[in-house]
Amino acid sequence: MTAVIDRRIAAGIVEDALSGVFSPEVVRGLREDSPLAGIGMAPADAVCVADAVAAAADQAGLVCQLSDGDFTAAHTVADLVSAVELAARKDAR
Repeated sequence: MTAVIDRRIAAGIVEDALSGVFSPEVVRGLREDSPLAGIGMAPADAVCVADAVAAAADQAGLVCQLSDGDFTAAHTVADLVSAVELAARKDAR
């Protein structure tokens, strides 16, 4: 499957989403290879992060719904950015 959106847009969505769930100061210091566990993200946080990703994508005129599988495979920020990059699509409104 090929990405519909640019990686920079996906990274911005992830940063906005993570900043809505975790400390924005901590999120700003993350690199792509930073482990999500390093910011305190536990499996139970996936629902909150998925909701925050959907909201951030909506702000960008996109739709992005992440599944449990996306979070199972996401160990780093880069993994989460890739998941958003692949799952996001333009909003048909």
